[in-house]
Amino acid sequence: MNVRGKSFIKRTRKGNIARVTKEHYLRDDISCLSPLCPTCPKRDLKLLSNAAEFYLIPDTNIVLHQLSLLESEAVTDVILLQTVLHETRNRNMSIYDRLKNLLSDQSRSFVSFANEHHKDTYIERQKDESSNDYNDRSIRVAARWYTSHLNAVKRVVLLTDDKNNAKVATSEGIEVLSVDEFVTLHEKKHPHIRELVASSPSEVDETQDERKRKFVYDEYWNTQQVQNALRSHRVVEGVFQANLYNCMEATVSISGSNQESMKSILIAGIKNMNRAIDGDIVYVEILPEEMWRAPSKEVKEDIEEAMEEIEASKTESVVSNSQKEPTGRVIAIKRRNWRPYCGSLQKKSATYLTLFVPVDRRIPKIRIHSKRIPELLDKRIVVAIDNWERNSMFPSGHIMEELGVEGNLETETKVLLHENSIVTRAFPKAVLDCLPGDEFQFTSDTFKDRKDIRNWCIFSIDPPGCTDIDDALSIQLEENGNYMIGVHIADVTSFVSQDSALDREASDRSTTVYLADRRIEMLPARLSSDLCSLKENETRFAFSALITVDSMGNVVHVEFARTVIRSRKAFTYAEAQDYLQRAREKDTKDCTEIELSLLRLMDMARILRKRRFENGALRLSSPEVRFETDQEGDEITNISVYEVLETNELVEEFMLLANIVVAQQIVKSFPNCALLRRHPTPTKEMFEPLLKIAHALNVEIDVSSNKHLSDSLEKIQEKFEAENDPFKATLFRITTTRCMTQALYFSAGEASQEEYFHYGLASKIYTHFTSPIRRYADIIVHRMLRSSIGDSSFPDSLLSSKAIQKIADHLNERHRAAQRAARDSVALHTLRLFRGERREEEGRVFRLLSNGIVVMLPRYGLEGLVRFEKSSAPVFDEVNQVFVTPKGTKLKIFDKVRVSMEIDATLHSSGQLVMQLIESP
Repeated sequence: MNVRGKSFIKRTRKGNIARVTKEHYLRDDISCLSPLCPTCPKRDLKLLSNAAEFYLIPDTNIVLHQLSLLESEAVTDVILLQTVLHETRNRNMSIYDRLKNLLSDQSRSFVSFANEHHKDTYIERQKDESSNDYNDRSIRVAARWYTSHLNAVKRVVLLTDDKNNAKVATSEGIEVLSVDEFVTLHEKKHPHIRELVASSPSEVDETQDERKRKFVYDEYWNTQQVQNALRSHRVVEGVFQANLYNCMEATVSISGSNQESMKSILIAGIKNMNRAIDGDIVYVEILPEEMWRAPSKEVKEDIEEAMEEIEASKTESVVSNSQKEPTGRVIAIKRRNWRPYCGSLQKKSATYLTLFVPVDRRIPKIRIHSKRIPELLDKRIVVAIDNWERNSMFPSGHIMEELGVEGNLETETKVLLHENSIVTRAFPKAVLDCLPGDEFQFTSDTFKDRKDIRNWCIFSIDPPGCTDIDDALSIQLEENGNYMIGVHIADVTSFVSQDSALDREASDRSTTVYLADRRIEMLPARLSSDLCSLKENETRFAFSALITVDSMGNVVHVEFARTVIRSRKAFTYAEAQDYLQRAREKDTKDCTEIELSLLRLMDMARILRKRRFENGALRLSSPEVRFETDQEGDEITNISVYEVLETNELVEEFMLLANIVVAQQIVKSFPNCALLRRHPTPTKEMFEPLLKIAHALNVEIDVSSNKHLSDSLEKIQEKFEAENDPFKATLFRITTTRCMTQALYFSAGEASQEEYFHYGLASKIYTHFTSPIRRYADIIVHRMLRSSIGDSSFPDSLLSSKAIQKIADHLNERHRAAQRAARDSVALHTLRLFRGERREEEGRVFRLLSNGIVVMLPRYGLEGLVRFEKSSAPVFDEVNQVFVTPKGTKLKIFDKVRVSMEIDATLHSSGQLVMQLIESP
C-alpha cells in the first residue's frame, strides 16, 4: 500500500497557525471486477457479467443527463468510476441514489471501481487545472488502464458526448462512443431505446406557439453573485416547496439562515418561481418589504390559466401588513431534486409533441416529443426531465417507461409505488440464501442460552388477517401486589445477521409497506410470516421486556431477556374485546388464565393511559378506514371508518411502555449514538390555522405547551359532545395533528437531552423496539439492547453519532414514503368504489379557500375540493372562517354539508373525484 500526503497551513478558529497533513492511501489489490480477468481477486464481490460486447465506462455528464438510458435493460456491464460517483453525489443526490440502486441490484451488472485509490489509476491535480478537466483526465486514465489491464480479453468503451474529451481519449488509444453511436448499435434489438435519450438544452422546439416563445424566465445568477449576496444576507438558501392547491405559489423553507425572523419565504408568481421544482434546493433573493404579500387562498391548478392571468390585469388586492409574509424570488438552483415522474399525456394532442401531466400536482407539466405519443394516450408512463430553458413555460423531458393502461388497478398501484420509490423487486438470491433452510426447527439446541418461558400465559392481539405478529403480552401478579408485565417481541436479529445481504436489503427497504389490498414486505415471508411471527401454539424466539410495576403503574424494575415463548392465543382486536367482555361478566375465580390476564392488563392500561394524558400526552386523530372484501377476498366491496376498541388502546399502552424503558436502557449504553425517536415541539406559528378556527368557533385553545393543548382539546371534546356534535371535536384533533411536524428518528449525539422529548406522547425519551418484523429501526434498537445487556457487541462502524444519524435520515425518508403510499392506496381503492355512479354524502367543511371549500367525508376519511368560479363572486371571510357561495349559502368551518360526487374520466381514464355542493333552492 502506498501513501500520498499533502501538507498545508491553515488558521484555526482561535487564530493560531497549524500545519495540516492529509494522507491518501493507494492500493494494488483493488479488483477490476471482471470475471474474465485472471489476476484480480473476485471472492465475495459483485462482478461484471459477460453479456455485453464491451464494458462501458460513462463519464459524469452521461450519468447526470442520460441516466434513463443507462437504466434501460439494454445496457449492461457498466463500470461506474469513483470519480463519477463523487461528482454526481455533489451535483444531484437524486441521481446518485438511483446509481446506488443500480449498484446494489444483483440482477444488473453495474459495478463501482475505486479509481482514486488504485495505485495505477490515481492522479494528482495539476497546477491551474480546472476541476472539470481533472475529472475528465481521471476518467480517461481509468479507461486506459482498463483497456491495458484486460489486454484485449474484453473491449472497454468510454461513453461521452464531450467532443474534446472524446478526441483526447481517442488519441490516447481509448475506444469512444457518443450516446447517438451507442444507441444506434442497440436500436435494432431495442426499438424504443432512442426514446430514453435526454434532449439537449440547445434543441429549440420551433413548434411552440407564439405566446410560449415570448415567455422568458430570468437568467440564473452566477456563483460569484450568489456568494456575494449570501454574505450580505440579501439571499438565503432553502428547499423549494410547491403549493398543492395553487400552481402560482410556493414557499422556500430556509435552512441555516441568519434571517432569524424568517422561517420560510413566500414565492408568488411563476416567473419568481423561475423554473424551480418541488424539492429543489434553491437560492432566493428577499424582495423589499413593500413588495411582500400574503399567501393566496385561491385554488389555481392549471399553469396555463395562470399564464392568462399574468397577461391580463396586473392589479392586486390590498393586503394588510399583518397578513403579509417575507416574499422573494428564485435567483439560482443549488441542487436539483428531479426524479422520474408518473403520469399521463394530455389528451388534447395526438401529434408528436404534447404535454405530460404528472400525478403529483406539485410538479409542472413536461413537454414531450415522441413518435409514440398516439399509442400512449391511454397509458400511464414514467417521464424524466431533461432541461428547462428560459424561453419555455414548461420543462422538456423524455419517456422512460410504460407502466400499463390508465385506470387499471395494477397499473395505478404501480404508479403510487413508483411515485413513492417503494422497493418492489423480488428478494435477490443472495438475500434468500441467508434464510434458514427448510430443515430448521426450534429445538432445545437452538435456544439453550435463552430464558424458557413457554409455560407462561402469553398471547397476541392484532388486526384481522395479520400474519406478521411482532408482539405478545403477559402479566403476572407477584406476592407483594406488584405486576410483572411481559412485552415479548419477535427476536428478528436471531435470523438477520449484521451486514449480511438480508440485513442490507432490509435496511434499504426500511419498512413493510401496507396498501389497501396487499403489503410489500421488508423481510422475506419465510421470516415475516413464519419463523419470526409469534404464531399461536408455536415455539418462537422473543426479546422480552419484563417490566415490574406497582398498583399505581409506577415502574419499579425492568429486566431484558432473550427468551423462547409459545403464544397460547393469537387474538384479533375484536376477539380480545369479546373475551374481555365475557370476563367482566364473570367472577374472577371463574375466569380462565387468559381472561384474567386480559382483565389485569386492561386495568393497568387504563392507569397508564390516564397518567399519560395527565402528563400532557395528546389524543390526536387522523382519518382511518377499513375495507370490506368479497368472500374470495379479491374485490373491495365497501369501506367504513376504522373503529378503535379498548383492546387497541390496551396494546398501545404496553408497546409505548416497552419503547420508553428500552430507550432509557440503550441511551445509558450508547449516550452518543442511541437510535431514538422524537416529536419536535411545534412553534406557535405552526398552530395558526388551529387558532384561527378556534377563534371562528368561539372556543378557547391554549397551545403554550402540550399539557395545556391536551387540556384544551378535552374541554373542546366535552363542549361539542354536549352540543351533540362530537365529530367537530374530532376535526379539531385532525387539524391539530396536521399543524405539527412528524416524529423523527435521530441519533442521541445529534440533539440535546431536552430535544429528545416526544411532544405527542409527553415522554422525555422514546424509541421503537416493538415491531422489528416490519421496521428496520427496531432491528437497530434490538442490536443496541442486546449489546447493552452483554449478549453481543454492537459493530464499531456504527458507534459514531454521524453513522447512526445517516441511518436515521434514511429511515425517516422511507417511513414517510410508506405512509404516503398507504394513503394513496386507500384513496385509489375508495375512488374505484365510486366508478360509474353519482353519490350523495354528508361531509364537513374542512378548509376554506377564496374560490372553493375542501370537504371531508367522515364515512370514507376522504377529502375533496368543491370549486366555484371566481367570476361567480363567492365571498370568503378568512378571519371568521366563513364562506358564502354564489347562491348565498353561508358556510362556516366544520359545518355539515351535503355533496354529490362522481368520478370524472374526461381528464384521464383513472378518473378524478369531482364534488359539488348540494344547496337548498
